[in-house]
Amino acid sequence: MPRAGVSVAFPSVNPDLAWWRASSGAHGGAVIRLNLDLLRELVEIFRYRWDPIILVLLAERPRRRRELTQEVCDSRGEHISDGVLSDVLNRLQDEGLITKENIRANHVVYRATPAALSRVERLRRISDFGTDDEATDD
Repeated sequence: MPRAGVSVAFPSVNPDLAWWRASSGAHGGAVIRLNLDLLRELVEIFRYRWDPIILVLLAERPRRRRELTQEVCDSRGEHISDGVLSDVLNRLQDEGLITKENIRANHVVYRATPAALSRVERLRRISDFGTDDEATDD
């Protein structure tokens, strides 16, 4: 259910687009056109707390598990626990976003797949869009 002050209208022509009207009163407000496929993709990307961070790191270069444990932290500086990292890495492998490669005995690295690189590129475009908006507000 939308929050008060926000209304949603679904056009009959294309069910994959929606318009959100943010209004401060009875007489209108900004209309934002949303692509629901893109919105679904964003929900998928941000569904799990640590996924975007791990995917961005692995898109930069392959990493060992220990490196990920040391480098993965949130905005408050909280590091990922070893058990949670195991769950995340297993899930990302199952989803085809990363691979686990045995380089030699006791030396495993994780790599981003092309699907993960595509997802990270989408995240970078979103991040750049937000940065561009902030730069023009001055």
